[in-house]
Amino acid sequence: MRNFYGVRVLFEVRIQTNSGTTLYPRNRRDGVLAVASFIISFISTRMKIAFSLNRRVRFTSLLLALGGMLFLSSCKKDDPIVDPNSTNNQPSNPTDLPSPIPTTAPNVVAPDDNPMTAAKIDLGRHLFYDGRISVLKSMNPRDSFGVKFSPSSGIACASCHDPQYAFTDPNHRSFSVGVENAQGVRNAPTLTNVAFNTSFTWDGKFATLEKHTPGPMFSPIEMGNNLSRFQNDSTANGYGSDPGSNDTMFLFHRLNSTPQGMPGYSGMFKDAYGTSDITLDRMVKAITSFERTMISHSSPFDQYNSGNKTAIGDAAKRGFQLFINPAKANCIACHNGYNFSNSEFRNNGLVPSDKDLGRFKITKAVADINKFKVPTLRNIALTAPYMHDGRFATLDDVLQHYNSGGSNQTYYKDPAVKPLGLSQQELSDLKAFLETLTDTQFTTDASFSNPWVK
Repeated sequence: MRNFYGVRVLFEVRIQTNSGTTLYPRNRRDGVLAVASFIISFISTRMKIAFSLNRRVRFTSLLLALGGMLFLSSCKKDDPIVDPNSTNNQPSNPTDLPSPIPTTAPNVVAPDDNPMTAAKIDLGRHLFYDGRISVLKSMNPRDSFGVKFSPSSGIACASCHDPQYAFTDPNHRSFSVGVENAQGVRNAPTLTNVAFNTSFTWDGKFATLEKHTPGPMFSPIEMGNNLSRFQNDSTANGYGSDPGSNDTMFLFHRLNSTPQGMPGYSGMFKDAYGTSDITLDRMVKAITSFERTMISHSSPFDQYNSGNKTAIGDAAKRGFQLFINPAKANCIACHNGYNFSNSEFRNNGLVPSDKDLGRFKITKAVADINKFKVPTLRNIALTAPYMHDGRFATLDDVLQHYNSGGSNQTYYKDPAVKPLGLSQQELSDLKAFLETLTDTQFTTDASFSNPWVK
């Protein structure tokens, strides 16, 4: 049953060629021609059968045929009929339906013991871009005394989290490179709106930014530091690092060995904390204060969502309606709220790998095998490759994965992940919407730039 210009008919309007190929009418006139031809053919056949009947039957049949011809002559030439399976559709302009996405960002809440101050944020920004936080490649730590190290010497936070790419890997690697060119097993996630996260890392290992930040510092495949044998600094406890040759005492020495002409940390720590003492706890609190300023709120979609209906195009509007429609893409089932993430852990139907069992590593619950954190979609067009292991190179790959319903090789797949049956036009519209989440004001914000480069 189809709606044909206000008339409910029991068949699709098609033209069957002699070769058996089914063609869809190019416009309304061709469509009505097909209908009229059908009526005339039908009536002509009946007239042959009924020719021997009374004249009244033949007269009625003729009137019906003439009526079809009059209906044809009233048609417009440029009124198209859309084939739902075509990739060349030009759908009509979408209606701006109410948006379930909040128009304003939540308040940034810092812990009571780590209030945000301008001095602390500035210190954190310098530390974020300082490669001296990491162990220096191929150097015995004891040989570092008396050496003046540049902030570009080693692996910095910014080495894997570049603001130009929404604080993800600037080289778009599936796995970022740490000390001695070591690689991990997970993709570096975006830090966009990290202040709104309720857990951190793909498996949710850490409950706060303050607990997470030392993790990379003490990872042997990221920054390579060891716990201190000489300092009682509780911040570093529990990060899988034992006392070793890369003791934090060498870390603090590297930070104090600033080349001439560059600002030293003594004054920055004093401005932030009242004294110039460098401790791991102070470093962590400064870095997390800087990270809490990384708020994205000026994308074209944000403008559209706030009332500027011309901020995004028709394709993106159609894509947004697909995104929020439970009967279509239904992305909003997981990617909801201001940050386009429910912060939960889901099995999204990826082919599993024994190398990384996701949330199961933390909870040991069988139902958590292959569950990973739902990431924000803000600035998603800049953060390739995708998924926890960077297995998808493009947004098109991601959309095709979800459209197919994911793999059936994984247990406990989320019931929301199922074949969607979206057309190529719909996938294109959905991608157009995702691209409107790119916030160029955020990625070019001077307050996020490298302070060591003048």
